[in-house]
Amino acid sequence: MNLKLPSRRFHGDTLKSHEIIGLGLTEILYPPHFKTQKHSHERPSFDFILRGTHSENYGKKTRVCKPSMLVYHPSDEEHSQHFHTEGRLFNIEICPQWLGRLNERILIQNKSADFHDNVACRLAARLYYEFREMDDVSSLIIEGLALEIMGEVSRTSSRVSQPQHWLKQAKELIHERSSERLTLSQIAQTVGIHPVYLAREFRRHYRCTVGEYIRRLRIELACREITRPDTSLAEIAIACGFYDQSHFSKTFKRVMRITPAEYRIKFLSH
Repeated sequence: MNLKLPSRRFHGDTLKSHEIIGLGLTEILYPPHFKTQKHSHERPSFDFILRGTHSENYGKKTRVCKPSMLVYHPSDEEHSQHFHTEGRLFNIEICPQWLGRLNERILIQNKSADFHDNVACRLAARLYYEFREMDDVSSLIIEGLALEIMGEVSRTSSRVSQPQHWLKQAKELIHERSSERLTLSQIAQTVGIHPVYLAREFRRHYRCTVGEYIRRLRIELACREITRPDTSLAEIAIACGFYDQSHFSKTFKRVMRITPAEYRIKFLSH
């Protein structure tokens, strides 16, 4: 029998929870090897993966959830989770007040979805840190970030055309070699396409340039590595493809609105 969990109730341990301007915001901790029974939630929500890896069964499908990934669960979706390591999630629950103010097309109302290495993921990271460091203007900032996340998710999910096979190959190549000094010509030559055509089609499908996409991948990798206290920031900078720690710090702060050192301190302090 499917268990339906009420608002802001989860199988794991709640570390912090707030309801702000019609959004339920909750940070949850799950122990290693923990398995949830099949369940659903009465309200749609996003899970932003902060730490650990877990597998999730939903419908007849399975996905692996890793740090910096954003997962959308429609209301009443049945799913179960298996946490391979200690897991920490940030849940953004969409309350009735928000559903009433949104256009029907702004959310994937009846379809689960997950997002990797895109704008919505970085917005969720910024929303999480605003949630952790609340002040008198946080509600306004959180409202704006939440709207941006939903708009980005809606835009990503509404794309009808699918990228051609060579464009998918180019994207896979970029993922595999994001820490290297790739050039547009090298990527285009590998997939057999003119660089100008590659640049145009990549931006049309993925809403950013190749260079911007590589930068985002490097920052996503850096966010995961920063959570390991035994690795220095200088080592992370080189491993992620930055020239040096100074270049890494400037780029990281421009994207995440926080320095790598501040990110590490805040993450490890919770």
